Amino acid sequence: MKKYLIILLCIFLGGSCQRDDICPDATQTTPNLVISFRDIENPALNKAVTNFNVREESKPDFYFDEPVTDTVAVIPLRNDQNFTNYYFTINSELSANGASNPERNRDQIQFSYATDEIYVSRACNYKTEFYQLEANLISNDPNADWIEILLLKKPI
Repeated sequence: MKKYLIILLCIFLGGSCQRDDICPDATQTTPNLVISFRDIENPALNKAVTNFNVREESKPDFYFDEPVTDTVAVIPLRNDQNFTNYYFTINSELSANGASNPERNRDQIQFSYATDEIYVSRACNYKTEFYQLEANLISNDPNADWIEILLLKKPI
């Protein structure tokens, strides 16, 4: 009896998961937006931004758990509408007493685009491709902007 139970259990467990039930990590799904920060004096050089963080306009929390100092940031675009507004903030950390840093500088950028949903597989479902990407700096005070130029590079 135990022999039959083990055989049935092996058939049940082995046959319940099919190859297309798991989305492989190598499968290309919805891409993220890659932001590269460059030196305004020499655009060929990357430039690290200090205590950088980003927040979507409609959300209360920053995207990164902790501010980052890096030359590249990777963020998602919304796929349920044709634009995403982000606040890009440098010197975003709080002071020792929990107050905002007086050197904090925030710029708002609107990314607008067209989207197309493409079926990938049963396990991976759909992915969104973005077309006609545009970026516009939305500024209330042009003298306070830390972002001076926006250049878009199309993926190869």
